[in-house]
Amino acid sequence: MKLFRKVLFWILGIIFLLVISVYIFFASQKPQYDGAVTLKGLTAPVEVIYDYYGVPHIYASSEEDAYYALGYVHAQDRLFQMEMVRRVASGTLAEIFGKDLVKVDLFFRTLGLKQHAALSQKMYLNENKSAYQKSANAYLKGLNAFIRNGQTPIEFTMLGIPKNEFSQVDLYLSMEFMSFNFAMAFKTDPLMTYINSKLGKEYYGDLITNFNTSKDISNGQTSPQLNPTHAFNTIDEIFNKIPVAPFTGSSSWVVSGAKTKSGKPLFENDTHIAYGQPGVWYEAHIEYPGCSFYGDYLAGWPFAATGHNRKLTWGLTMLENDDLDFYEEKIFANDSSAYIAGNGVESFKVRKEIIKVKGENDVKVTVKDSRHGPIMNDAMPEFKDASGYLVAASWTHLKFPSNLLQLTYQMNHSTSMSEVKNAVAQIISPGLNVSYADTDNNIALWHAGKLIKRKSGVDPVLLQEGWSDTSITSYYSFEEHPKIENPSSGIIITANQQIDTMSDGSLYPGYYTPYDRYIRINKLLAEKNSFLLDDFQLMAFDDVSPVTPQIARVLVDGISESVKNQNKINQDVARKLIRWDGSHGLHDVEPTIYYKFLYHVFYEAMGDELGKEKLDAYFMTHVS
Repeated sequence: MKLFRKVLFWILGIIFLLVISVYIFFASQKPQYDGAVTLKGLTAPVEVIYDYYGVPHIYASSEEDAYYALGYVHAQDRLFQMEMVRRVASGTLAEIFGKDLVKVDLFFRTLGLKQHAALSQKMYLNENKSAYQKSANAYLKGLNAFIRNGQTPIEFTMLGIPKNEFSQVDLYLSMEFMSFNFAMAFKTDPLMTYINSKLGKEYYGDLITNFNTSKDISNGQTSPQLNPTHAFNTIDEIFNKIPVAPFTGSSSWVVSGAKTKSGKPLFENDTHIAYGQPGVWYEAHIEYPGCSFYGDYLAGWPFAATGHNRKLTWGLTMLENDDLDFYEEKIFANDSSAYIAGNGVESFKVRKEIIKVKGENDVKVTVKDSRHGPIMNDAMPEFKDASGYLVAASWTHLKFPSNLLQLTYQMNHSTSMSEVKNAVAQIISPGLNVSYADTDNNIALWHAGKLIKRKSGVDPVLLQEGWSDTSITSYYSFEEHPKIENPSSGIIITANQQIDTMSDGSLYPGYYTPYDRYIRINKLLAEKNSFLLDDFQLMAFDDVSPVTPQIARVLVDGISESVKNQNKINQDVARKLIRWDGSHGLHDVEPTIYYKFLYHVFYEAMGDELGKEKLDAYFMTHVS
């Protein structure tokens, strides 16, 4: 018995020591939220105060010191997130996660986001003269100071990967990944082309209602006989595998002082992001002489994407514009190195990529680029079903070096409506709705990004004939974009809905979401003229849809009376849907019934033609 007690005592002691050791180890990995740190590179002491929510408040005596400190604390809190973002955009995930991520790396290598980041860096950050360059480089120095001197985050230890310093090109990779999130055509166009080619324009026309600019939906395009063998879910598969959350929408509304208790504008911006840990946005507040700014930062990006100072504020939602067209390229006379371009022949630009794979041999990749863009067939196998040709991605984002570094800096340091508007007017990509308010009682909404002027009759959802003249003729100027400035209604709403007409009277094509959120927000804003901040907070958590109850009643009306009255459960379900007010509360059963019902309607209507994989891909587009 004594021996048993001794053994038990030693076992419990060992377990206790293990628990204590694990606790001490994990505690040692936490960011440092108090105390002093001595760093080379600062010109004067900087104070950083973390509040209850973990938001750093940075007080510095100079701009460069403030951004140095921001880079340091941002890396301390989010270094692994920064590492994942740059690995996603550069196509280097398989190097640490193994062969399951090769397909993801292949996609981003094919797009050439790292090459585009390098082009942007060379164009705009190869010097240290302008204010935005000095601040960006200071942020980078602070980030790398933490990598050299700070505690290694637990994720690096668990994966057994080193902390590598960041370069100027790596900074640009952060915005490369964000811009990719906004290109809905990657999800939509291959599937819609397949439906049009395989099932016919009648099916396609039932699904696409706001893109078509001509009576001939097929636009005279033909493809060889197709053999459907591949899933149409490359982008969804990528998002399911990558360790960072995708952007999914967003909403924003602003009211002028005429509709508030204070007589000053009230502003709301909810940048929807898929759930992830940590969150996509990093809040931080910086103070130095001449600047007091609070903003939301992306991993590895020195300037806030949304934020406010003591004079003004702005927010973002996805514009959902179609800035990506796919072109079929016809090989010239069995010569795989050349393709037909109008009346002539051009050679593909070729680059070699090597994907390093943990525990496996390297994967060697040959990427081809046509005059339109990178050839996507290997990276997106669905094109083997959607087209019998090589397919190139013509994406506005890749056509020009990114100028977002200097423009976000300008917005972070603006003191007037005209300065913010000037920055917005120069944005190339991604497409953004920029909402605005200031203490002078100005409110506004601008649509940012280069919007393509296509030839008449071109349907940008379908694949274009690359051997013909390109369908892109030019781009609209910012002055031709629709905009709202100080409307008489005192209300501005953006919820990813179709934007207003361009200056030429046309509706710009895009992958816009339905008007249900817009309708609901508009109704709530019309109900009173003395809004408080508390009212906006309640609106942000509102869960009532004005549209889903109408659809539910249509679905119920479509069921025969014999089925509805077949049993008590059917009768109760029918009554619930008919009486439903559209609320989506935690304990509401109607939403569960409705969405399951709607899924089966889609499945019965479309599953036999599309099959489950393509139907699932359809559900992930905004067309559904």
